[in-house]
Amino acid sequence: MAVKLIGSISKYMGLAADTKPTSVPIGSTFVDYDTRDIWITYDGTNWDKYKRNSDIDRTADIKGTYKPNETQSYMGG
Repeated sequence: MAVKLIGSISKYMGLAADTKPTSVPIGSTFVDYDTRDIWITYDGTNWDKYKRNSDIDRTADIKGTYKPNETQSYMGG
């Protein structure tokens, strides 16, 4: 495979049962919000499991707005 410049990667998020998008930029990623699996597309249509990311915070919504949970505490004044 020749080296390709990936200039416009898209990031998607949904449930594992959701159909992953097609006709997307090569190198785009999809995060399964419920299983925390991360998928990457090598051709813009087919998806391969990239890794399972246990660091994905389920308290963040799709827009990235952080919603602290009850087990976290904050210091400040």
